[in-house]
Amino acid sequence: MAAGGARVYSRAMETLPHRARAYLDALRGERVTLDELARAVGASPFHLQRRFKRAFGLSPGARDGEPAVGRVASHLPVVAPVAGRDEQCHAGLRPGLPLEQQREEDLLWIREEFLASDYDWGKTVVFGHTPRTRPLLAPNRIGIATGAVYGRQLTCGYVLSRRCWRAPG
Repeated sequence: MAAGGARVYSRAMETLPHRARAYLDALRGERVTLDELARAVGASPFHLQRRFKRAFGLSPGARDGEPAVGRVASHLPVVAPVAGRDEQCHAGLRPGLPLEQQREEDLLWIREEFLASDYDWGKTVVFGHTPRTRPLLAPNRIGIATGAVYGRQLTCGYVLSRRCWRAPG
């Protein structure tokens, strides 16, 4: 520490994820592959990916705090039909409201009110957002969030057969 309690900063104290972040910041707006980034900071792509995600909660493919998936998802509809007979949304639906009257905020963030309801929208609602230890297969909803974002298992499902498969995280 320097006089007055200020921290002394040196390049030797800079961690691998911080070097990678600085490199990405310097090339903001340009496409940088994981291999290129790993070479630039002197690490293996696997090691860099793991350390970067642990430090910042995002993969190196993220920009401005928004995961690359978020950039793609911003161009997708908030509610999408599944197989012409079911509906898919991120978090769920507000009970008692028809699909066309749902608010985007609820579609993205609702939890308890949706999960506790047995309301029938006339279609099966496929949703994520609320991680569970196992997929939820209820008569009016299918919940496939099992916490992959937290290193737990990844779940996918085939809506028509109501079957789910899980892979370890």
